[in-house]
Amino acid sequence: MSDTEKSSTQAETEILQLVAELDKGRILSIAERIEKRGIRQFLQKTQSGVHDSQLQSEKFRIWLENCPFTASPSLIQNWTCATTVKLIHWASEARWHYAEQLRTLLKLDESQRQAWLDNLHKVARYHSAIKSMVKFAVKEPGIFVNIVIRPINAPNPRRFKFPNDKAPLLAVVRTLVGKDTNSTMEKLEKHLGTQDVEARLRRACRLELTLHAEMQIVVFYEVNPGLAPHLRLIGTSKKACFLCDKYLRHHPLRLQASACHQKIYPSWMPPPYYKVTGKSTKLPFIKLSGDIEKLTRQELKVALTAPLRPPNYDSTAGPSLTLTATMPTELRSLRETRAEPTVGDDRFSEDSD
Repeated sequence: MSDTEKSSTQAETEILQLVAELDKGRILSIAERIEKRGIRQFLQKTQSGVHDSQLQSEKFRIWLENCPFTASPSLIQNWTCATTVKLIHWASEARWHYAEQLRTLLKLDESQRQAWLDNLHKVARYHSAIKSMVKFAVKEPGIFVNIVIRPINAPNPRRFKFPNDKAPLLAVVRTLVGKDTNSTMEKLEKHLGTQDVEARLRRACRLELTLHAEMQIVVFYEVNPGLAPHLRLIGTSKKACFLCDKYLRHHPLRLQASACHQKIYPSWMPPPYYKVTGKSTKLPFIKLSGDIEKLTRQELKVALTAPLRPPNYDSTAGPSLTLTATMPTELRSLRETRAEPTVGDDRFSEDSD
């Protein structure tokens, strides 16, 4: 290795410090949510001997004591960049090295909720995303030669209006299932545990739509087709949502996200359209709409009587380090309950390839 080249570990350290500076506001915002949702109380109970000390190794106890939430006396918004980096490292160890121990402690204390741990995993993404990028740069250095980085301002959310119908959900169900409308609505009421599914729909759907990062990338390359990359892979710090993944598969650019966690967000917005050269950019959305209609009709017919599946937490596991890690994106029947990944599963290891 020449003097000008850096080791992977050195590169990861330098990039992590840079990311901590550039995205400090967002990282600390997540840290505040972690604190609000009970991590300090969990640590206090753990360190005061509530749990059996035999379950905790000396290394694990030292790691708990070095938690930034208890080791740093200042307010979170006053944390230095060094403390932010420490938080990312600590979160990564919580996700990849001490997951089993934390899970055991959470099971012992039923008063503890997992919400803070889910948000801690979001911070861990920064570490695994950087590790993934450096690993990719080592394998494909040509991709990073003469690379150009441009900041892109995210568009403002757009307001969404419900149809004028008093019962928009009923109207959609009637269009999809026809004569089975009444029985389907009854199944929906039972499935959702409410007699007013229309109100449930309005509460679930935000009236402001957001253009996801993957869709912002699509917009950029639609406007700048000459800059389209040779390798049509979007490197993301998290897996793409169901709708982004589906849209990308229909788009002529053939961009690919590293993986899909299959969640559907009601606030999702398709790319805005404007005059661009070439084929109509509305075609991907038309194809996506057809897919969603077909899948929704199928789910209304077969899935409403099945038990609810547990939430899919795959989006908190960090990026996939392989181009073949994308999960199947078709909506599965709720009857097909998927086994949750275990800590020992190498497919979900930060060092897996």
